[in-house]
Amino acid sequence: MPPVHGFDLDDAALPASTSLEACDEATTALATERAQQTGTLLGQFATLMAEHSRGVEPELMQTDREYALWQLACAHSIGDPVLKQLAVRLFGMVDRAFEPGP
Repeated sequence: MPPVHGFDLDDAALPASTSLEACDEATTALATERAQQTGTLLGQFATLMAEHSRGVEPELMQTDREYALWQLACAHSIGDPVLKQLAVRLFGMVDRAFEPGP
């Protein structure tokens, strides 16, 4: 997909884990990398929402599930295909981030 709004969502893909072996260093490195990529995607999301005169707080999206879901629902309904695709992608990340632990 060609970049729209200056963002190429394919370049921001989250890496898949390739090992099933538990290793603290690898787990920490992967968690750090995913957190950085999530922050990047949330930054892109906030920028795209601002283009539609919608203010978004990326930090709040990581701590408040209701706020995050509301912003994603709003983004989904705006009609911008890139923003809609990013909202769908972030929905999965938000949904997993707020899952109750075992």
